[in-house]
Amino acid sequence: MRTYKNLSEVAKKYNVSSSTVTMWIKATKENKNNLLTINNGNKVRIIDNQHNDAELHRLKEIGEKYRPTTHLKKLRVSDSFFKIFNDSQVSEIISSLETYKEIPHKYTYFDNGACIWSKYVDRSINENLVNTVTNTIELLSTSIPFLIGRLNQSEKINLIDIGTGDGRTLKSFIEYLTSNDRLSNYIGVDISQKMLSLLEDNFKLWFGKSVDFSTQLVDINKQSLHETLFYLTNSLDTEKTIKNVVLFLETTLENQREFDKTLLNIKESLGKNDKLILMQSLMSMNSKTYFDFWTQESKSEEAKIPNQGTWIPELLGLSSDMYEPEYIYDDISKSRIISIKPIHETEIEFLSEKIHKVITINKKERIILWRHNHHMLKDMISNLNSIGLDVDYVVSSKDNAQALMSCRISSK
Repeated sequence: MRTYKNLSEVAKKYNVSSSTVTMWIKATKENKNNLLTINNGNKVRIIDNQHNDAELHRLKEIGEKYRPTTHLKKLRVSDSFFKIFNDSQVSEIISSLETYKEIPHKYTYFDNGACIWSKYVDRSINENLVNTVTNTIELLSTSIPFLIGRLNQSEKINLIDIGTGDGRTLKSFIEYLTSNDRLSNYIGVDISQKMLSLLEDNFKLWFGKSVDFSTQLVDINKQSLHETLFYLTNSLDTEKTIKNVVLFLETTLENQREFDKTLLNIKESLGKNDKLILMQSLMSMNSKTYFDFWTQESKSEEAKIPNQGTWIPELLGLSSDMYEPEYIYDDISKSRIISIKPIHETEIEFLSEKIHKVITINKKERIILWRHNHHMLKDMISNLNSIGLDVDYVVSSKDNAQALMSCRISSK
């Protein structure tokens, strides 16, 4: 007979607190409800069947009907939220929030979030912080002899840059390529139109018409770049030998909840002669405790959470006085996590012309705003090999926090 393992499993499934489940079990012993339970030693377990599913839903509805509302926060999502995100993106945010209690980090780069990120890059470069921004610049500079040394004298490269940011981490690298007549095309790929606009403004300022660049609005978690890469090297206009180099830098991959799926999607886009330059985070004691993501403005205000992480919760109605911040390193997932925990039980209502959904967040329940995964170097390489990518070059940053790897489709 199948039973629930513990109270928290029931609480999570029916979106109630563990204390509520305890109360239901106590009422069962007093014959005040129709739950079916069995005794397992000193523990009472709830049977997992259709009867109990209906009864648990009934008990939840009764509790919601008579629940005191003095400590229940009812929030309505801002109309601006539905203007910034399209229907597909809204549905993904709602689903992730309801199922995983997580706001997908990729959406924090939309709208004002792109400007906030650009300000963080400002601070990183101006204050010479040691982080993914400055390490990306360092690792690209270190890798130039390898990347260019493998080209024949007449060969040029197309750069396909996934998760562009505002372009500043690549500026010196592109200047080197153009000054040595090695760059054919640059294509910036990002999920955020605002970020691509910042990139385009910077490229026009820095390079004018000397760089042949374009942008593509793509969600790399879901969409393929196969067609783009194929036509870049198989066009009738191609006169010289050109190689595609796909960049996925600044450890953007590590912010994904299921980063393996994203990595596999990129791999499936590659052609036989294409190269992937990937940056990931290494396991180190220093990186486990690094949470300095403040812009100069947000740092001086002593806010609870860096403001790139707070602007979406604010659209959902969650102001900073409604939650407690949490900064942790999770040993199980091997990831740094920034989250918020509502002070009160909270209902968030999504209401638009096409959507009506209410999500309940329990008091002190974690909502993940940002995650960053870490790996041992040997595990990174093994993972790449397992999906059919060979690694031909590896270099780590001076602080051993990040590694840059050159990969290509396995010949085996």
